Amino acid sequence: MRRLGSVLSERHLSFSRSVRWGLFLVLVVSPVGCMRNIRSVSPPRIQKDASLEELLALYELRYRALTSVKALVKVQLDSPSLGSHGFQAALLLLRPQTFQLTGFDPFGGTLFDLVSRGGERRLIVSGRDQSSRWGELINLGGPIEPGFFDFLGIPRVDPPELAVLEKGQDAFNLLVVRPGPAGSARLRKKYLIEREEFRAVQTTYYTEAGFPETTLFFSDFRRVNGFWLPFMISGQSRLGRAEFAFTEIKTNPEGARRSDAATGD
Repeated sequence: MRRLGSVLSERHLSFSRSVRWGLFLVLVVSPVGCMRNIRSVSPPRIQKDASLEELLALYELRYRALTSVKALVKVQLDSPSLGSHGFQAALLLLRPQTFQLTGFDPFGGTLFDLVSRGGERRLIVSGRDQSSRWGELINLGGPIEPGFFDFLGIPRVDPPELAVLEKGQDAFNLLVVRPGPAGSARLRKKYLIEREEFRAVQTTYYTEAGFPETTLFFSDFRRVNGFWLPFMISGQSRLGRAEFAFTEIKTNPEGARRSDAATGD
C-alpha cells in the first residue's frame, strides 16, 4: 500500500507539472499565435485643407528655397517623328531661367546638349546645331519656358496670370489663366494637387485655343534635402511620350551657379 501510494503520489506530481507546463505554454504561445494573425494597419491618410492664398504662398516659399538642381536621369523618348530612344543624361536647373539637359552614349560621350538660358535656346546634336528642332523636342517632353520649375512639380503663377482653386474630396485643381481683352481669360495650365503634402501630381498645358497640349505626370516622390521631389516624370503630347526616371538628385549644390556662370550666363 505504501508503495502504491508513493507511485500515485509521483504520478500526481508529474501530472501537476504537466498541467502547469501546459498552462504556461498556452499563456505564452497563444498570444504569439494571435499576434501572427494581427495584420499591420497603415495609418489613415490625412487630407489637409488650404485656401488659394495659402497654397500660393507655400509654392512661392518652395520655389525660392530651391535655387538649383543637378540630377542624373534615365530618359526614354518615343515619338513617330523622332523614333524611340533611351539614354542617360545629366540635368541642370538654375533659377530663374536656365535649363540644361546633356545626353550621353553608353561610353560616356556626349550625344546632345539641350540648353535654355533666358531668351537663348540651343540644341547641339553630335556637334551640329539642331536648334531648329527645339520646338519639336519641347512639345514632346513638356514646355521648358521661364517657369521650367514646373518640371519638378512646383506650381508657378507669374503676373499677369491669375489662379483659381477648385477643391475636391481627394485633390485640388489649381487653374492658371491669362487675362485677355474685354474681360476674357485663357486657361494656360492646370495643376492636379494631392491633399497630403500639396504636391502637384499632374500638370496640363493648354494651347492658345484652349485645348490640352502637353501633360506631365509626377510620381515616386522622395525627400531630398528637405524637399519633396518626384523621381519619376512622364510627359504625354500629340507628338509622343517622354519619361524621366531620376537616379540621383542634388538640390542647391555648391558650384552650380559658378559652373553655369562659366558657360556664359
